[in-house]
Amino acid sequence: NIRYGGERVRIDNLQLVSGDQRIDVEGVVGSPDEVLHVRTANVDVAQLDQLLLGDQRLAGRLNATAAISGPTGALRAEGEFTLTQGAFRQFMFESLAGKVDYVGRGMNVDVRLQQTPQAWLTATGYAPLSLFRRNPTGTEGHETPEPGEAIDLQVASSQIDLGVVQGFTSYVTNVTGALQANVKVTGTGPDPHLDGVIDIRGGAFEIPDLGTAYTGLDTRVDLKTDALTISEMRILDEHKQVMTVGGTLAVHERAVGAVDVKVQSENFEVIDNQLADLKLDTDVRITGELRAPRVEGFVEVE
Repeated sequence: NIRYGGERVRIDNLQLVSGDQRIDVEGVVGSPDEVLHVRTANVDVAQLDQLLLGDQRLAGRLNATAAISGPTGALRAEGEFTLTQGAFRQFMFESLAGKVDYVGRGMNVDVRLQQTPQAWLTATGYAPLSLFRRNPTGTEGHETPEPGEAIDLQVASSQIDLGVVQGFTSYVTNVTGALQANVKVTGTGPDPHLDGVIDIRGGAFEIPDLGTAYTGLDTRVDLKTDALTISEMRILDEHKQVMTVGGTLAVHERAVGAVDVKVQSENFEVIDNQLADLKLDTDVRITGELRAPRVEGFVEVE
């Protein structure tokens, strides 16, 4: 029974049931003093993703409760969820669980990803919705956050599977290795600031389009308010030839500005497919601005 009146919609005992899956909705949305309750039990997220015409990235079983209140123009939602037996494309995990409190311009989050009993990642704090939108026209200097627009987010992890990157891109496959992060995010959505460390050890991956595979990826990335520093990134091709990359990138408003990066390699394979077999000897330093770089050194193509 669904009744609409003005800005309010009353839903009485709406149930969606399929086998052991269940969604229950009851209450009022758009009311300043009444609440809409939503409950899910054992919902197959992959089926839901397909129903919503998604790209089938997510899988798992969802159990969640949510309460939505407030007038239509100022809705507030708070809820808890647990996604078990989960997958994000090729990245598998035991559970993703936590609490989310949407408060108009952003959300308070307390979320934990449990990949294995020993491997985990957490995100806690406040994130404005502007953090997830496309960046607007750039501004000079740092912004003074408006009320509700300041980021206060802490991301931390044990050593987790580097394969999590396969949930965000299909360009690389068979990703292995360990990633550990401890990062504080502040600033605003258009101009976030990162402070912390990301450490990668024993990384390996393949790039099918290029016909290449790489191993031995070891690096430490130091994040500061306006800069990203790579002390030295090492990577080996299939013939155990090494490429090293190190330097600093200045970052502002999600964009890279000034660069000071050095790249060195010897007989390093970058393409091995039907189009070409290409190896590089390099000793190059890149400085200046990313949009107007200065490149010095040499590149030999074999």
